[in-house]
Amino acid sequence: MGGGLALFMTGKHPELSGVILINHAAKFTGPKFWFVPILRKFIKSVPAVASDIKDLNSKEIAYDRTPTNGVYEMLKMLKEMRKMLPNISQAILIFKSKEDHIVPKLSVTYTMENIGSKDKELIWLENSYHVAPLDYDKELIAKKSIEFIKDHI
Repeated sequence: MGGGLALFMTGKHPELSGVILINHAAKFTGPKFWFVPILRKFIKSVPAVASDIKDLNSKEIAYDRTPTNGVYEMLKMLKEMRKMLPNISQAILIFKSKEDHIVPKLSVTYTMENIGSKDKELIWLENSYHVAPLDYDKELIAKKSIEFIKDHI
């Protein structure tokens, strides 16, 4: 959700110089998401998704449950963010794990095809799952992010 929210805020704040995204959510196609508006009225929470990390020595600190109302609000926010994409002109650096068990590749391809920015770069991560900043590609993410920030300040 963090990357989707970062894109949403980038759309709201054109004064920002750029945005860096790591395995961001933009679009979900799984049928379970179709039922969230109804299910949230009957099911308060679902088991959380956490620690999708290839490195067995790394662990993500996370809640054990996800509120279904929160999922519903996230889906509404992502819908608004997608409407903003053509008007987002800031520089963008996107990292996407080739193997991510949480967010589909469609999110990154959709963003790259629809964002208005001409200054956009996609880096595919070869050795990380969803929580890439805690995974094997963390040094690459840090190095490329620092370069991006220095180039866009």
